[in-house]
Order: sequence, then structure tokens, then C-alpha cells
Amino acid sequence: MPLEPLSNILTIVVTVVGIVFVVGLVVIVYHLVRFGKHTQLKNIKPYENVLAFLRRHWFVLFMQLIGFFFLGLLPVAAFFLVPHNDIFWMVLTLFYLLWLYALLYAITMYLLDVWIVTDHRVIDSEQHGFFKRTTAEIHLAKIQDVSVTITGILPTFLDYGNLEVQSAGATEKFFFQQIPHPNAIRDLIMEAHNEFIETHPNDIEIHEMGPMNTPTP
Repeated sequence: MPLEPLSNILTIVVTVVGIVFVVGLVVIVYHLVRFGKHTQLKNIKPYENVLAFLRRHWFVLFMQLIGFFFLGLLPVAAFFLVPHNDIFWMVLTLFYLLWLYALLYAITMYLLDVWIVTDHRVIDSEQHGFFKRTTAEIHLAKIQDVSVTITGILPTFLDYGNLEVQSAGATEKFFFQQIPHPNAIRDLIMEAHNEFIETHPNDIEIHEMGPMNTPTP
């Protein structure tokens, strides 16, 4: 029977789709547990106060989900135009395999790209693919300038955009991408910067000094 090999292939593909979907969910849970908000905050020093914990604006993810929704409906048109043979079902299964992978990837990147502002540091923690993560920080004392870019009607109306932090240190620039209320966050960072300069002369952190090294007035 010539169609039997195709049926076997289809069965294998469907099984693979199920396995990939389950593995994708496990990966998301793994990252959320390991790099979620509470885990990120564990890296904050005892004497630090978190002033802002930021992700991209919710509308960014919403638009991506709308795009995935309509993309997922495309095979419905093909359902009425193409014969329903084994090749059709195999191509359809492969399409949804890639669709599910892209959807899981988009959600994971949204949840795991975070920016944290404390009264001592600005922290940039970004996810690159499912298994690579970079974290960098700029000390408040080294911040030279903070600028905001809002482009487009919807970003202006919903108040989200990009924020750039320029530093004198080894990490010259930080980019907060598509965050909510970027102007308010800019003001928050500059206020924290100014307050840190006033309360830490010569950039001395007394919390990290032993009792014998405490500077004399």
C-alpha cells in the first residue's frame, strides 16, 4: 500500500509535535522558576532597595499574540482548498510545530528580559535563546546621562518606549527596550543617582566595609 509509509511518517511527526510541546512548556517553567522575579531579586544586596522591576510593555506581547493567533488561522483556508491526503496532514503538523515553538519562544523572551533599578545599581538581565542569559549592571555613581525615545502613535498613547543609560564605566550603555513609562523611569534613575552621590561621598559604600575600615568624618 503506497500510502502506508506516509501514514507512519505522519504518526511519527505528530508524536514529535507532542513531545516538543511538552518540552517547551517544561523549558518555560524551568526558566520562570530559575529566573523569575523573586529569583532575580535574590541577587539584590541586603542594603539595597528595589525602585523598579521592569519588563517590556504588555502591549508588545499582546501584539505578538495577535499575530500568532492570525498566523495559526492560515491553515483553515488551506483546509478548504487542498485535498486532505497524508501529505496535507504532515505539512499541517509541521506548520503547527514551528508555530508552537515560535509562540513559546516569544512568551519566554518577554517574561525573562528584565531591568531592575535599585538605589545603588541599574541591572540589565536579558535572555538570548532558551539557554543563554546575560546580566550586566551600572553603578549609579557612574551614570552620566539617561535619554528616552518614544516613536509612533501607539507607543505615545500607551506611554512606552526605549530608555538609554550612558555610563562612564566599562559598560558604556544600557538599553531598556519598550518599557512602560520611560520618562518616569528616567526621572527615577536620575533622582536615585543624585541621592546616591549626596549620601556616598567619594563613592564609598560603608555597608561593604568592615568596622576597622569605616571612614572617619
